[in-house]
Amino acid sequence: MKRLEDFDYDASPNVSPETVSALKSPIWVCEGRPLVMIGDSGTGKSHLLIGIGTAISGPARVSAT
Repeated sequence: MKRLEDFDYDASPNVSPETVSALKSPIWVCEGRPLVMIGDSGTGKSHLLIGIGTAISGPARVSAT
């Protein structure tokens, strides 16, 4: 399972820890706002999406498609 605590911010300097921390709150989901991540292969997009989803809903409710 990908966890936000394991994300390597040094390897992805364009990713702000403050922004990721803010996305752990479910407010943006409840408001129906989308989250789109764009970047090259291997930059941690899937890691962040799984980690954010897990932080919001818990590990038993996250699936990636």
